[in-house]
This record gives sequence, C-alpha cells and structure tokens, in this order.
Amino acid sequence: MSRKISLIASAKDVESRGLEGEVDIGLGLWEIERKLWPVEKHYRLKSKQGLPQMATIDDLQAMSAVYDTDWAVAGGIDRADPMKKRTGARTIITFIAKGLAGSRSQPRFYDEEGAVPHYIYLLLHLVSIEDHSLEGLKNIISSAHSEYKGLDMITGERWGIWDLAKWCEEMDIPFEAVDPTYDRQKEAFSELYLVYNTGRFKTPPLGLPGFKQDDILKEEASVFDHDSDKHWFGSPQKMEKYGIQDDAMYSLGWGLYGAKLLTVDDFRARNPTLNFGLFVNPNGRSQGIL
Repeated sequence: MSRKISLIASAKDVESRGLEGEVDIGLGLWEIERKLWPVEKHYRLKSKQGLPQMATIDDLQAMSAVYDTDWAVAGGIDRADPMKKRTGARTIITFIAKGLAGSRSQPRFYDEEGAVPHYIYLLLHLVSIEDHSLEGLKNIISSAHSEYKGLDMITGERWGIWDLAKWCEEMDIPFEAVDPTYDRQKEAFSELYLVYNTGRFKTPPLGLPGFKQDDILKEEASVFDHDSDKHWFGSPQKMEKYGIQDDAMYSLGWGLYGAKLLTVDDFRARNPTLNFGLFVNPNGRSQGIL
C-alpha cells in the first residue's frame, strides 16, 4: 500500500512541477498495482553470476505478449572524455524499446479516441565502454542491431560521436547527434521524469554497479537533479573522483529524446530467426540450415 501511495504522490508532484506532458493522477488501485509488478518475471538484465546481460529478442517478443504492442528500438550514448582523469565519468550506451499498450490489436485506438498516447519504455541493455572507444561503441551497436533485427535510432551529444554518422548510415541505422542545449536537456529529462514517475519505464535490476550501489541506474536516478537558475541537469557529485555520476541518466535521456518522434506507425514485430538445425544427406555432408 505504501508503494501505491508513493506512486500517487509522485504523479501529483509531476503535475505540480508543470513538466511537459500529461499525468493522470486519477489512477485506480488496480491500475497502480499493474504498474508495480516486477518486470524481472519476464526478462533479466543481470546474469546468474551477477554480470550485465542484454535482453534477447525472445525477451522482447515475450513483452509484446504482455503489453499487446510491437516496438521501436532506440539507443542513447553519453561518451566521456578519456583524457579527463579527475572524475569517474563513464562512456555509457543504453538501448530501449518504445511501445504502446494495446496498440498491436488496436493500432488506431488513440487516433479514434483523440487521446494522448502514453508510451511505455523497456530498458534492453546498458553498457559501460571501459576504454571510451568508438570501436567499443560500434561493437555494442552492431550486436544490438543484429539481435533486435534493426535499430530505429541512435542519439547522443554531438561531441564524441560525430564520427559514428557515416558508419551508422552504412549500417542503415538512423542517427542523430544533438547539440546539448539547456532546452533540449529540459525536453529530454522532463520526458524521462514523467515516464519514471508514471510507471511507464520498465527495467529489471542491472548487473552494472555504480560507485556506491550495486545498480548504476538506480544510484544515478537517486541523486539526479535540476537547477533551473543555473540551467543545469546532473549529479551534484559529478566532479568528485568517486562521486555518483550521471552518465547512465544522460544516455537514457538521449535515448528517449531520439525516440520522441517514433510512433505506432514505426513499431514492428521483432521475431526470432527460426533455426531447425542442419539437414544432412546420406553421404554425411551438411546441405544447409532448415
């Protein structure tokens, strides 16, 4: 019950702050309970050994059945300067799936009703590139592009990722390098705040630790702040060598920002490739995959 009360209070807080978007605080108890079920019942981002792992396409297909939606898949990047040694900043890339509950069976429902679509987001992967290299980013992007049968957008701050533009074009991956102005940050983090506080962002526990907690995203979200006078978003501990950072939150924020124009029309089924093994003829030679 305390979690339900907390969620209602959070929704009221979002409305009182006047952040962009709409928040329905008239939630029934059943609707609130539905938001609180543990997503790790259906997929995990931490292995049995406690290490980070990427959600599979089978996991995404299972979540399609749960929410009756197909998905768009987007990535967000926050790349740290490898020359800066004084802080603990990391290069983080995240992948999210964007969907709309009920849209697979009724794709035009929101158009017909004139309602605002409340999109849901699943975290599929969160990775720290230890050497901050472009090759490291490319390897992770290639893996996700292959696993999810295509990516619909990759977004990050212009500094540090501009060289990915041509490569993404060759890979047929839409790419956006943004100038991180205060207005863009406000748009990105207002949406992130809303989806967090209205239960529309889903993630199981992560296997990537932060500096002080076992889950980097949970750690960073606990301190992430906004100073409207200084036009600043981030962690108050960012400049401390062992302080809690904000790279995962920025990566996630840019992922949501890049996916903002993706709608039901962009969602598609992500079906696993079926492999029934090899056909072997009588002379023992394999003939191909069935």
